[in-house]
Amino acid sequence: MSAVSDALLCRALLERHPTDAAALLEAFDSASIAALLGEAPPGVAAVVLGRMTPAMAATCLESMPTPVASAIVALMPTGAACLLLRRMPAPGAENLLAELSPRVQAAFRSVLEFPPASAGGVMDPRVMTLAVDLSVAESLDRLRGVPSGADDELYVIDREQRLLGVLPVRVLVVAMSDAVVGSLMSPAEYRVSPRASLDVVRGNPGWAQARTLPVVGEDRRLLGVIHFKEVHQPAEPALTDALVGTLASFSELAYEGSTLVLTSLLAVMNDRATRPEEHGS
Repeated sequence: MSAVSDALLCRALLERHPTDAAALLEAFDSASIAALLGEAPPGVAAVVLGRMTPAMAATCLESMPTPVASAIVALMPTGAACLLLRRMPAPGAENLLAELSPRVQAAFRSVLEFPPASAGGVMDPRVMTLAVDLSVAESLDRLRGVPSGADDELYVIDREQRLLGVLPVRVLVVAMSDAVVGSLMSPAEYRVSPRASLDVVRGNPGWAQARTLPVVGEDRRLLGVIHFKEVHQPAEPALTDALVGTLASFSELAYEGSTLVLTSLLAVMNDRATRPEEHGS
């Protein structure tokens, strides 16, 4: 098989089977993994690194040129990126942060200042907010640039970034265009302190009504939100005989389709290992 074919199949595995790729890559040294992921599109590398064990992923980031590592980290979810940054030596983490855009850097630093097992340590600071005095028409214009996977709940703040209320997107889109956001919002009844432990966060009664909760500082400023999935890990289902049979059948089908790309990635990594001089510097 040609080098071009190997490269294409390697790219296909990274994009379509990131979990398999992550598991396979961890059998190699961090420098080889870093070299391979450094040549992949940053978005693809970000997903694969997010599926690797944090210790190995952090070591891989250390082995990459700082501009390459920062481009990858910038595309990772904030919590996942900060988990890796916390595992890196302080000088390396600081150099990587310095390469990020001011907006992303500020978001990461706002999480890193809190303990990992606290609300602030797992919050997402890049939350969509609306000023209380905006009109519906102005608000909808701003929402057009928001990714489709954004949360259904919008948070309303004053001009000092203090949390005032919550506004569901469904309410906003059916309101009169000249209505003011402040007249449509509901009180933000449930909120969490950034220093609250994750056990306290899990027990917040607000989860019965929403999938995100606002993280609010002592000055009432909105710092970010916590997503339900960040603090509530789903229980593993019991492996009944029927489920075991289904998984076994699926594994056989998946194996046939993925063996070729797995073999190709292995070939590429082995080639790198035998010719390190071509991938140095």
